Amino acid sequence: MKDFMNWFSVKHALGDGADITATTHGDSIDVTALNGGNDALCFIVDVGVVTDGTHTLTLEDSIDGGTTWVTVAAPYLQVPSGQSNVVTNATAAKTIKKFGYLGNANVGTLANSVAPTGGKVLVRITDTVATATTGGYMTAVAVLGYPFNLPAA
Repeated sequence: MKDFMNWFSVKHALGDGADITATTHGDSIDVTALNGGNDALCFIVDVGVVTDGTHTLTLEDSIDGGTTWVTVAAPYLQVPSGQSNVVTNATAAKTIKKFGYLGNANVGTLANSVAPTGGKVLVRITDTVATATTGGYMTAVAVLGYPFNLPAA
């Protein structure tokens, strides 16, 4: 086997164990905060039991340090073929969803790029919820890869 552990870092991104019943914004992920920067970012969502509502998962980024958030444009978003970004009570518990982030048109695709405003580029996952009373459980982590400095933190 090859060393894989030292090539990525993981940060909490969404969910704290409570039922998600309303739109929830995940933690801001700064791709430059660890390892001198990272050239890859992927969010992994672990769906638990969803009893009602429609949960639409999206990635948002901010180029002004977290003041203004915008949905990531399609050319900068990766999802596995056939994967839906919608979670409902028909979604089986233990379903895993992946969302890759490829950069921002206003900044570029390098993780250590500086935004035009001089602020950091931040990325978060958002669960936009409609018609939920009891909601559902899910959690997400951000996986930062291709670190500039090894081993990854």
